Amino acid sequence: MTQSRIECFNDCAFKYYCRYVLSLDEGSKAVINPSDAGNFVHGVLEKFMREAAEDDVYPIEDSVIKSRSERLVREYIADVCPEGMPKRVEYLFSRLARSVEMNARELSEEFAHSRFRPRGFELKVGSEELPSYPIPVTDGCFMSVSGVVDRVDTYKDGDTVYLRVADYKTGAKSFRLSDVTEGKNVQLLLYLLSLCACPDDCGFRKKIAPDGERLAPAGAMYFSSLPTAAGADKPSCTPEAIEAFASVSRSGIFLNDINIMKAMDDELSGRFLPVRFVKKYGEYRITGSS
Repeated sequence: MTQSRIECFNDCAFKYYCRYVLSLDEGSKAVINPSDAGNFVHGVLEKFMREAAEDDVYPIEDSVIKSRSERLVREYIADVCPEGMPKRVEYLFSRLARSVEMNARELSEEFAHSRFRPRGFELKVGSEELPSYPIPVTDGCFMSVSGVVDRVDTYKDGDTVYLRVADYKTGAKSFRLSDVTEGKNVQLLLYLLSLCACPDDCGFRKKIAPDGERLAPAGAMYFSSLPTAAGADKPSCTPEAIEAFASVSRSGIFLNDINIMKAMDDELSGRFLPVRFVKKYGEYRITGSS
């Protein structure tokens, strides 16, 4: 059972029945729509951060960000459009490429101010590498949830490895605990539970905790490329909508530990961690979310 299916059922059981049991589909048109743009941004950023993790040098030089982004964009386009594309589509992709470069620069700056490091990409929950977290339902039965974790960041402190889940989103996305109590937007927490509860013999745990370190949750966050007002209501990717993806927002839930938060954002500036702080009498205090 995937997270999207759970949310669909909680939203409307009949909708779930039509979509996943009867497999009814309205069909789709051969156009470039916002979901295509989202897949493009997501795919390029994922590969960008894989390469950045191998180098582990932050901030990344601007020239490297530019050249790497341009190469990954070319590779992505060649993969999805091997026979070429119309000039207008090529133009729209070039606009998207600039937005991807801006997002990559934002991630570079974030990890320059963080002791967390990206260690996992496109991790499949429910696989041998990362078994799913069993959720008790009724009569002693359990439900297993599958899905894909966009990125996992880790930070080791003594004999504990702290885990943070990051999920890339195109468009406005906010984390609210009130949604979770209604069975919505449970994706991040289910992934974090699966990571922290993974068995000793699974591939992911052997990779990040080779000496038997304890795994602990540090947080879960949406990294969103936000649409502008000009492009928010457009049905397809107009130039105005393309400019949407240059604006970045973060939203999530984090461990209430000032040391762990400073490991995510050494200046507690509120830019890389969506939490507001005030320093009083030499101590930082949380005053709310940003």
